[in-house]
Amino acid sequence: MELQCDFLQGIPVPPHPSQAKERTPSLEHSENHSNANNARRKGKEVQGNSKRQGSQMTKVEQALNDKVLELQDQIQEVMRGKNLAPSHDFHFTTDLAFTDEIKAEPLPKGFKMPAIEQYASKTDPEDHLETFKSLMFFQGASDAIMCRAFPSTLKGAARQWLSRLKPRSLTNFVGLGWAFPAHFMSSRVNKKTMANLLAVKQRPDKSIRNFFTRFNKEALEVRNLDQIVKFQALRNGIRDVELKRSLIMDEPANIYELFSRCEKHINLAKVIAAE
Repeated sequence: MELQCDFLQGIPVPPHPSQAKERTPSLEHSENHSNANNARRKGKEVQGNSKRQGSQMTKVEQALNDKVLELQDQIQEVMRGKNLAPSHDFHFTTDLAFTDEIKAEPLPKGFKMPAIEQYASKTDPEDHLETFKSLMFFQGASDAIMCRAFPSTLKGAARQWLSRLKPRSLTNFVGLGWAFPAHFMSSRVNKKTMANLLAVKQRPDKSIRNFFTRFNKEALEVRNLDQIVKFQALRNGIRDVELKRSLIMDEPANIYELFSRCEKHINLAKVIAAE
């Protein structure tokens, strides 16, 4: 019996069922309390993260909203400017007066628009037209190219005039060359005529060189001057006795020989005067 008691003393005695039942709720309560605290802490963390994310999303949405409003304001400004802008008829252009064949004519390779002062209806239209024609002739431009290039040499009232011509009414540059100076006739400078040139005479107190200077100036202002008329006017205007006698004794064959004889006489007079 003593040995059995000693052996039993070495074995731990299990708790009484009633005592186990008493300790179990306490442990469960402690565990439940810890779990609840963890849950509340996680809940606060999630709630804090949600607030921060919500705050960030609110800022992004606000920025986007501001950008949209800014774009709407810009669109409204553009629309207001469009409504206030003057209306233009874009079919009202200077090339409508020309035929389709002229408008379809391609520019030649290497063509360059010559530098010419734009015409605004205040100066002589014939001077502008002749200057343009001479520059186009130098480039070897065709009739159609001259028609296409001419509008760019106009401005102001002159450009408006060309724009208002009947569509497809101009078939070549000849027609334009007649219509243009005719419309701006009031701006034309009165040209000298052949009668004006025939009236130029050498004055008694003026040298033959002075007469030549006046004669050439008048001749340049006579449009379509005939060379025969020019020859007769120059010969008849000379009053220098020696030169006139020379021309009568040996009549020059043409205007160029007449000029040459007059130049020789002028040089001879200078030499004699110098001696």
